[in-house]
Amino acid sequence: MLSGGGTHGISSRQNKGEGLVLFSLDIGTVRIRDLRNIIGWDGKRRNLHWILADDPITRIEGSQQEIEDYETSDEMVPKKSIFRGPSKYMIAFKDRNEARRFVREWHHRPLPLQRKHSPGDEAPPIVNAQILW
Repeated sequence: MLSGGGTHGISSRQNKGEGLVLFSLDIGTVRIRDLRNIIGWDGKRRNLHWILADDPITRIEGSQQEIEDYETSDEMVPKKSIFRGPSKYMIAFKDRNEARRFVREWHHRPLPLQRKHSPGDEAPPIVNAQILW
């Protein structure tokens, strides 16, 4: 540790991508503002707030897919429609340990919504959280 420059030397050489989490849902979409509110609400509920980096949430483009539908006419002319796939975001945390804690808490769990879930409602979306190397 001393030959590496101490804790300051080691932390300055860390990759900036070590605190990044790829966040996605299996179904549905969520807006950045709503995701930020849900993360804040979860921290208050657990009395352990998430330590996010500056400008923490970035939407990943390409979460929309183009699907070609064919009309039933004789010409079979394709018409393109936009399918809104699940939301995908990059969430930046202060350090790798915080990102790992987030992934342990959120991966493969229902999105913590602030409303009550009734038995007749459809299932809430499931979160996929992966730490980036």
